[in-house]
Amino acid sequence: MAKPSNSTSNLTLPKLLNTVDTFFKFNKFSDAKSLIIAYISKDSQNTLHQHLLHPPSTHPQPSKALLDTSIGAYTQLGNPHCALHLFNKMKRRKLRPNLLTCNTLLNSFVKIKSFLSIPTCRGIFDDMGKMGI
Repeated sequence: MAKPSNSTSNLTLPKLLNTVDTFFKFNKFSDAKSLIIAYISKDSQNTLHQHLLHPPSTHPQPSKALLDTSIGAYTQLGNPHCALHLFNKMKRRKLRPNLLTCNTLLNSFVKIKSFLSIPTCRGIFDDMGKMGI
């Protein structure tokens, strides 16, 4: 697996995924999110995003915790469109994002000054209702 481009860190994608999985097992979601944010901020080729959307057949599908946390990380870094892709993946896999994840995603689109923000938010809100959130 690739390292993020222009990275001075030794954190590869497999190391990141293993480390955050361990954090999730011990309910260290904040630590996992911090690590994911650090990785994404140096990941100019979007290797994490691509891996979450299209994991290799030799890897398991990303967990609900990883997708939820990654949505929060992408929105915090000002990339709500990547977060929306992950939200839609959760929806397709019938995984219910938690309420905080949904609110964070909605808030990130509200902050965008685009004519597409309102219909996007409406779609997210409608999906939340369909998923029982």
